[in-house]
Amino acid sequence: MVDSARLNRCLRDGSSGVRLHVDPTKCDGYGVCAEILPEVFKLDEWGYASVEGDAPLDAAMEERAVRAVAECPAKAIAAQDSEEES
Repeated sequence: MVDSARLNRCLRDGSSGVRLHVDPTKCDGYGVCAEILPEVFKLDEWGYASVEGDAPLDAAMEERAVRAVAECPAKAIAAQDSEEES
């Protein structure tokens, strides 16, 4: 997993295949991620987040993706680049 600083570098350097992930054991249901990036994050009926689909981030989402990772109060969001193993 990569932190928000590394995510920012990966996106700035043009790395493709960066994907966001929510750790369900850490998510406290604040919903900040879905407010910042609703095309990626969906909330269930209790307000807990999950990532919609498995598509890599596109250029239009870069800045908001960095914000979502950095501003998650529970630090439940991480990013994985295509070179890391699942």
